[in-house]
Amino acid sequence: MIQDLAITASIGVATIILTNLVLLPVLMSFITVSKRSVDHARKSQQQESRVWQVVAKLASPKRPSMRLLPRRRIKCCSGCMRWSVFSA
Repeated sequence: MIQDLAITASIGVATIILTNLVLLPVLMSFITVSKRSVDHARKSQQQESRVWQVVAKLASPKRPSMRLLPRRRIKCCSGCMRWSVFSA
C-alpha cells in the first residue's frame, strides 16, 4: 500500500521534471516572438502596478508618532534596577 503510493509519487515527480526541464524548452524553441510583444513585455516590467505601489506604501515602516506608555525605573525584589513598561 505505502510502496504503491511511493511509486506513484515518484512517477509524478519524474513527469513534472521531464515536462519542465525538457519538453517546455523544446516547445518554446519553436515559438517565434514578435518585436511588438518584446516591447510590450519590457514596458510592463518597467511600469510598476498601482496595486503593488499601495501594498508597498502600507508595508513600509514608519516612525512612531509618540510613545504609548511612559517608562520608569523601579526596583525589583532582588534589588536591581529594571525598566517598567506598565508603570504610570
